[in-house]
Amino acid sequence: MAQVLPLFAAPEISRLDQLNAQRVALSGRIEKLAPKSHKAIALRARLAELTNEALALECQLHNGADSDG
Repeated sequence: MAQVLPLFAAPEISRLDQLNAQRVALSGRIEKLAPKSHKAIALRARLAELTNEALALECQLHNGADSDG
């Protein structure tokens, strides 16, 4: 199993870091809101979208490592 070198996956790794930072920021904002408030619900939906995107990117990076060599 080959390992993807960070140099070749730099844009993807950078995007993954950005997504994770956004997820942490959203989680902090959600904690400060009433659980059933409209804003909290909307932010949880956005958090789910970011999580899905991050997981898809992680799978893409992992599958790219498996398909090499």
